Amino acid sequence: MASRRAVRLLIAGCVAFILIYHGFPRALIWADYLRQTNPLSGQSEVEQSFIATASEVACLHGSGRDDDSGRDDDSDREPIPNIVHFVFVQHLPARRHELGGDFGLVEYLAVRAAMVSMKPEAIYLHYRYTSRDGDLLREMEAQDEIGRGMIRENGWIARLTGLELVRYQGAIKHELKHAAHIADEIRLRVLYQHGGVYMDLDVIALRDWSSLRRAPGVVLGHEGGNRGGLCNARGGAAGAGDGVSSV
Repeated sequence: MASRRAVRLLIAGCVAFILIYHGFPRALIWADYLRQTNPLSGQSEVEQSFIATASEVACLHGSGRDDDSGRDDDSDREPIPNIVHFVFVQHLPARRHELGGDFGLVEYLAVRAAMVSMKPEAIYLHYRYTSRDGDLLREMEAQDEIGRGMIRENGWIARLTGLELVRYQGAIKHELKHAAHIADEIRLRVLYQHGGVYMDLDVIALRDWSSLRRAPGVVLGHEGGNRGGLCNARGGAAGAGDGVSSV
């Protein structure tokens, strides 16, 4: 009897969860709010501001790093080029096929903000299609070869005058479920080959990178609180000789 009752309770719980998930999305928002604000939540640590140490500030500005001769020597170092790279991997079939693909308003605003705030010498959208359906992938790539396809005919992209579309030619892992995981590798290869500034398509630039582009080495963001970890949603490098291969 007890086992049957447990099974009934489990079934009832599953049915209730499905009904809440599909019928009451506000309840899920409320539950997520409680998850982040309850006394045992670590959300406050995640959201705390990053506080740089003195040595980190010195590293950012290129001081405190002596070469073999015993002096700082960054005078001949090339700054990070004032060019901006975005990476967009369109998964097929698209979630928003009727709207011209998954490049929408948010992605448009990210590119437009970079154009206005950073005033780059050039701005690129490195793109690629991915799908586990080989026939669908070959069809879209064939359209792309003749200047058509979901990305080249996307209305939001067409509004971005000055944006240069570059089809990524390197090998990618189509078996990966999330397009963002494919983009992780592409962004590093782009910075290694060309140098410049990379930003995710949900990062809004509010000012230029003038000071950051003079920093030695690779510039990366942070996430997860004061010392949660590095974040590759935005970054910059002068090119192949600037440590990108070790990231």
